[in-house]
Amino acid sequence: MDPKPKKVSPTELLDSIAFTSENVVAAAEEQPWLFARAIEYRMECMRNRGTAKLAYESTRATQELKYRNEAKARGDKLTEGNIDALILLDKTVTAAFKLFTTAEEFEEYSKLILEAMRMRRDCLRIVGDLTRDDMSVARAAAIQGERMEELRNKVDKRFPGGR
Repeated sequence: MDPKPKKVSPTELLDSIAFTSENVVAAAEEQPWLFARAIEYRMECMRNRGTAKLAYESTRATQELKYRNEAKARGDKLTEGNIDALILLDKTVTAAFKLFTTAEEFEEYSKLILEAMRMRRDCLRIVGDLTRDDMSVARAAAIQGERMEELRNKVDKRFPGGR
């Protein structure tokens, strides 16, 4: 198995959700593949979020240590509030935090795409059930029609000239 699969496009996944009654069979055939692609996208987003979180926390810790060491070298005392303020204003920490929050947003988005794929599956199931029910009604009507014809033939044999 390739550890680095082809990048999944969320736009491509969302564009493939729609189907019509004319292409319901094709849509049902592609559903497992689409769901698998949505899972791959979800996993990719989870990995990205984990990586971004680690990078943010590492950057934050590195900068915090830097500020503490600089203050110690100058003989200054920093409170936790001072350090938090310095960290909040630090551009590298802010950039890492922004990447982390973006990764979190995409992870949430990936959950919604999986939910959309589940909804698509449910819609396909409903359409399949309706189609099956329509076919059952048509089959029952055909069978009843044949029985009625048999009954008419029996009546005609028993009572000729009735029609």
